[in-house]
Amino acid sequence: MEIQDIKLYNLQELKEILNVSERTLLTYLKRGKLKGQKINKRWQISERNLKAFIHGDTHPDIGTE
Repeated sequence: MEIQDIKLYNLQELKEILNVSERTLLTYLKRGKLKGQKINKRWQISERNLKAFIHGDTHPDIGTE
């Protein structure tokens, strides 16, 4: 999904990219390790937040891309 040129990933896509379970992703989101937003009751994670997570930065600027 893209909104205003911001690439968004859902949990299903991230499961494949990171090779982890949905439960693990939800734990990361709950603990703030991975930043995301719920859009239409579904988690969406921006490409910027995904890259920050991969590089170990748990405090990316959520509102700016």
